[in-house]
Amino acid sequence: MHEEEKFSNLSLKDKTIITSIIALFLIIVFAFIFFVYVGIFQITGIEYSSRTALLLFFY
Repeated sequence: MHEEEKFSNLSLKDKTIITSIIALFLIIVFAFIFFVYVGIFQITGIEYSSRTALLLFFY
């Protein structure tokens, strides 16, 4: 019971750190997916600009 109370009463600083770590992890994952996606275009030799790559990525 006491442990559960301690966990639910995390300080604002701890919650901010946890949230920022999760956000950073998600950004890294999306950046990795995007670079792999762009790398496929380079391997297949398709000419593209960064704008068309972004449009195709989010299409």
